[in-house]
Amino acid sequence: MGRKSLQELQRQQLLDNTELEEHLSVKFNELNEEQKNELALSLYQITKLIYDSVK
Repeated sequence: MGRKSLQELQRQQLLDNTELEEHLSVKFNELNEEQKNELALSLYQITKLIYDSVK
């Protein structure tokens, strides 16, 4: 057995857009309303932090 290149291993670990969307959709639907609100707030906060840091 030969060794796999680092790029090949990384490519295998990443989800493509469709796989990621499917996974997130399933997990999001499993959340209750409070958890969805917490997730939305967390996403807003991290987005704002990134936006403010590049201004």
